Amino acid sequence: MAALGHDHVIVNRALEGSVSPAGPLASAGFFLSIPTSGFVVDEAAARAQEGADFSEEIGDDAKAGTLHNMLSPAVLDAQSHASITVHSISIEPAPGDAQVPPAALRATVRVAVAGHEATLVVPFTVQQTALGLTPFTALLGALRVEDQVRVKLDLIATRD
Repeated sequence: MAALGHDHVIVNRALEGSVSPAGPLASAGFFLSIPTSGFVVDEAAARAQEGADFSEEIGDDAKAGTLHNMLSPAVLDAQSHASITVHSISIEPAPGDAQVPPAALRATVRVAVAGHEATLVVPFTVQQTALGLTPFTALLGALRVEDQVRVKLDLIATRD
């Protein structure tokens, strides 16, 4: 049956949250709320961004079936749990990487999904301004280092 399946690209552009980057790193924090109603499965543009491994076109019935299964009581239980939340508990430099901006960090987060909570340690990279730094510029701004923030969460589920 595995040959009939495919890898999915799941997008949710409806998430909301907050970031508190001011002050020392130990005082920083973030919160995300991800509405279960905002998920989109296997959107062609999102699949294209992920490269050749996701070049297969997926039919509308397969997309709808995947979304239905994902939102069902057995998985996200979207009818009873309208959102997934991610709340930082602590943020600290990742071992061995803190000296190079943007600093490599790791966050301890509490994730609440489908009535369950888990505490995880996750790596991430913070851009310069989030650390209170000013991106480098030279020649009256003709040469400047970009400070764009791109957030991409890759969630990997495994069965125990």
